[in-house]
Amino acid sequence: MSHRVEYPLLLVCVLALQTGCGQPVPATAPQAATVAPTGPAAVATTSELRVAAERFVAALLSGDAAGASRWLTPTAAQRVATEPDLLASVGPSELALEIAEARLVDTDQGVVQCLLTPTGEGQTEELLCLLRRGSNGWRVFGLAWDSGLGAEPRVLQFEPADETEATAGQYVEAPATRPAARTAAIDAEPAADRR
Repeated sequence: MSHRVEYPLLLVCVLALQTGCGQPVPATAPQAATVAPTGPAAVATTSELRVAAERFVAALLSGDAAGASRWLTPTAAQRVATEPDLLASVGPSELALEIAEARLVDTDQGVVQCLLTPTGEGQTEELLCLLRRGSNGWRVFGLAWDSGLGAEPRVLQFEPADETEATAGQYVEAPATRPAARTAAIDAEPAADRR
């Protein structure tokens, strides 16, 4: 089930074009994940992942940095409190947010594919929310995205690099060989084919 909501354009879309705002991690081969839940437990968990990612990205897109911070892990929220530009707004352009796939990477780590499409005309961009389960439920600890054709995928970790082991190769194929949104942790099918 997909959700479509209209929001002002935010730094989230510019993150793919910026350098130095986070700590990019070079792509490596995907790491083996432990066995994730299956059946009803997995459905409930991926539903929780979707809710957390949607609320985080929706808050970002509406310019509500404080609201977005509530959906960060405690460590990530502390970093964003000292570096508020990580969640700064960039303007009033409109985007449609669609929450696509959600997948458990591990029993306490997941990824949610968010598709951001400009209203009117424009290319859909894929942004992945990287989430971790903690005592306060599922919370975002980073973002991953495709940097463009021939470029290495990027991961913006809101937590200090030594706190997580996220690598771009866990979430995005590297480097890009075609202009379609693609996610290693979700599937290799272009986003346009899932609609």
